[in-house]
Amino acid sequence: MSYNSTRDATLNPSINTTTLDPESFLDMDESGSEYHSRMQGLLAVVGVVLSIVFSIICIIVGVFVSRHTGLVNDVVLPPGPWRNSTFPAVNTPYKGLIAFLPGVTVPTEILSLLLNFVVTLFTECIGFVHSVTLKSALASQGQLDFNTNPRLFSLMRFKNWYHPNGPICNTAMMILLTLSYSSSSLCIVPIQSLDSNDGLASDYWSALLFGVPAILLGVTILFQACIAIYSISTVKVLTWSSSPFDTAYAMLRNGLITRRPGRSMHTAVDDDAPLAPSREYQPSAWQCHPVIKRVVVLLWLLSIACAGWGGLIYYVWMNSPMEPFVSKGSWALVPNPHTFSLSLSQKVDPVRGITAWPVIFAFFAAAQGSITIGLHCAELNANVMRDELQWRQATTSSGMPMSRNPILGVLGSLPNLSLLIAKPVIHWLFGLAMNMRATADPLIDVMLNIEIVNRPAQLFYLSGALLIFAIGMTAMVLRHPSGVQPAAFGHIQTLADMIDVWAPRIWWGYKVTNVYNGHAGTSDWPDLPPMTLGPSETRPACFVTFVPAWALRREQWA
Repeated sequence: MSYNSTRDATLNPSINTTTLDPESFLDMDESGSEYHSRMQGLLAVVGVVLSIVFSIICIIVGVFVSRHTGLVNDVVLPPGPWRNSTFPAVNTPYKGLIAFLPGVTVPTEILSLLLNFVVTLFTECIGFVHSVTLKSALASQGQLDFNTNPRLFSLMRFKNWYHPNGPICNTAMMILLTLSYSSSSLCIVPIQSLDSNDGLASDYWSALLFGVPAILLGVTILFQACIAIYSISTVKVLTWSSSPFDTAYAMLRNGLITRRPGRSMHTAVDDDAPLAPSREYQPSAWQCHPVIKRVVVLLWLLSIACAGWGGLIYYVWMNSPMEPFVSKGSWALVPNPHTFSLSLSQKVDPVRGITAWPVIFAFFAAAQGSITIGLHCAELNANVMRDELQWRQATTSSGMPMSRNPILGVLGSLPNLSLLIAKPVIHWLFGLAMNMRATADPLIDVMLNIEIVNRPAQLFYLSGALLIFAIGMTAMVLRHPSGVQPAAFGHIQTLADMIDVWAPRIWWGYKVTNVYNGHAGTSDWPDLPPMTLGPSETRPACFVTFVPAWALRREQWA
């Protein structure tokens, strides 16, 4: 069994001239190669197809709601005299929205969170396809250094303007990704009745579904899926696998890189050093990958910016007039009628609906765009850590599988699982901190009003969540892996240098050349002696302190 047939690769004839290094041991049977690559490709394409189905459903629902005209008093007003009154505003039908969930508030927040999870799921599937084609494009141009790269910031040179990973498509992807999260936050809007039957402060809530945000959500996801389809139709995929080892194997097999003998103990930071230094602790991801530190700094800046934003809103709130511009103070996580808030209101026209949608979307996209891009960039850190954790399995008793299931790979990786949970939660917290809500007042000429709300307490909670996320990411990328096994963090050339035997499952350790000599390398059997630092502190490289006799009787490696 092997990986990534040459038929799955896109090669630049001017680059594909390197002969295979005989020391790479690339003599594996390719009968199972299509399974590992194409099975993951099939799952990715299915995800893109499902995202298209979801986008079409959103568009259909949005068009239906936009064309719908009906009364809303039986939902947005509490049962009793107000709902059954004869005020003109109460009996006025509204176009472009549907009222539902009468008398509840918590399910509205739950629905928004679930919608954010669904949007995250489909944008991740689309992003995976887009990143696979980016990796193949970089490999064909001889620019693929790491298995994980910043998807929306690579190939941004003008000469690649028409490329699916070039400036135009990447910029479109950034805008569409931001708008997809912004529109999902505006699809379902909670609405509060300002009047109650007993004359006390009203706590009657319901929900409104607006057609325009639903249409925009469907269109943005559909366009992202179209870019993904365009990318796989114009770029011949080198490998669908997310594993750095499948990528390295495919590039070796196709002559895009060649193994350099004598570098089995070199890490990703050793460059052209003739002899790697002895290490009990390996370089961190911060030292190995040039983009990681920028992502960490961005996450810290986002946390600080949200805290500053919340402080500014709180200052304005403290110095603003009373209702209807501000509300009373409450520090509850889920907003209630007493939550600190500063709002700008606009009437909902019964015939034309909300006329300020372009301004609202631009405002939300500008505010949420930085968080969306920051979380997107955090994918790079999580994937780099996942690549290194997979490589370090080679020293365990169970060994390291070359290929990995993309779904199990994410669920089995703490950094990726944390990011998968953090994305919708942070976007949901943003929706609590800054969102659109509505009010119903039957005593005025236009019953429904919308408000753009900024809540300082929720902004502080959002800042705290980003701070926790930034601390976790910082701790992960600054951690130095222990042991003498060289760190690669998905660096393709380093992996090609360290692995001299390729098999479906490999182990890393000490390999005997003869009675006196040995070297670090990989094997397809689990009984390799472990590598340890030699007895002399002056030795510049790693040596084994004990070699069992049975190891000398094994087949000799080059």
